[in-house]
Amino acid sequence: ATLIGENGSGKSSILHSIFRKQIEEPSETLQLICATSGQNENFSSFFERRLASLRSRKDISDIDFSSLFFTQKDVRFLTFLAYTFKSNGLVFNFVNNHKAFKDQVSVKLRLKISVPDTYIKNVQQDQIAEAKDYEHPSIRKRPFNQRLDAFLEKIETLPDLDALLEKGKGLKSTEVEVTNENFFDVFDGSRVDAIKFLIEGSYNEYFFSASESLLYLTDNIEFSLLSDGEYQFLFVASLIDLFDSTSSLFMLDEVDSHLHHKNVELLWDILSKTKGKVITTTHLVDSIAENDFESLFLVENGQIKNDQKSQKLLERLKILSKSKVVELEIASKLNNICLIDYYNDWKIFELLAKKKGLDWTPLSSISPIAKSSGYSAAGDSFGAPKINWLHELRDMKEHLRVCK
Repeated sequence: ATLIGENGSGKSSILHSIFRKQIEEPSETLQLICATSGQNENFSSFFERRLASLRSRKDISDIDFSSLFFTQKDVRFLTFLAYTFKSNGLVFNFVNNHKAFKDQVSVKLRLKISVPDTYIKNVQQDQIAEAKDYEHPSIRKRPFNQRLDAFLEKIETLPDLDALLEKGKGLKSTEVEVTNENFFDVFDGSRVDAIKFLIEGSYNEYFFSASESLLYLTDNIEFSLLSDGEYQFLFVASLIDLFDSTSSLFMLDEVDSHLHHKNVELLWDILSKTKGKVITTTHLVDSIAENDFESLFLVENGQIKNDQKSQKLLERLKILSKSKVVELEIASKLNNICLIDYYNDWKIFELLAKKKGLDWTPLSSISPIAKSSGYSAAGDSFGAPKINWLHELRDMKEHLRVCK
């Protein structure tokens, strides 16, 4: 489903309500992956409160990942994870087939890691308590601590956790560089453990910062050298590589911004092939044109309003593009069209038919489009504008058929 509407129409509010409900009442059969191309305070505040609540619990269970929220600051971590653990995936193929660094690919993540003194002290206190009662919910029993322990132990330039505990002091911010092969080995090929380690460790920048990390695709090409469109594409592609399944719901808030037309086509082709469900918002005419008519939903005042959908959609496109080509491209997706001088005439026709007790069902699939008959002067040919428009529509359909 793709939500479209004017600025302030409430598209993001619909996503917020779904996100909040999943956080408050997590579904065991659903994993919600939410991403936005910019900073969204509502999503961030919901998610941070949830994380704080999960961390405050005195248990040793793994953190609940049924709802995840990402912004573009996470893109390097996500791209690195996708490249490392999804061979022949979207990210892997994009990087290895990129003409700028083809045959020179050497993926390395550079990040600054720290282990706070308070964390070490908490672990030491838990060790004392655990010596008295083995059932004590020690931090060391938590999956994240075990992942941190494995990372520190297998990265040669870092002290392991036992060494830090022996000194009684944490690790000050230290820069390390790991290749995708190193990282794969650290977690014995477990994609889940690796994802949870980087994601949980970077939340609130407690152990490391996603925004301060660097991702090298070759020895001298860092991620920042990519175009905005490539950056944006890899953001979405990495999410699909890492989280796509039949139980996934992706909510993507205007993640098609900055994409070149060809990458817009590629993005929607990818989204149409996901195993999971996808809800998106967009302002782009190209994105609207890439969607099936049935998947487009008009939003007004935070509610989906699909009355007069075909007419409103075409009017919206005219505002966005001023392009008849786009209008015809959208109209070509409609199976049944009725050209009528005024849209309200169709509504009146429907009401009269129902008042007469007639079955409206056979006509309910028809999309009315307002087109003037054009008879404004004696020399005009009545209905010519409608006929000309139909000829243009026929030509557009033929053009699209040939392009495919």
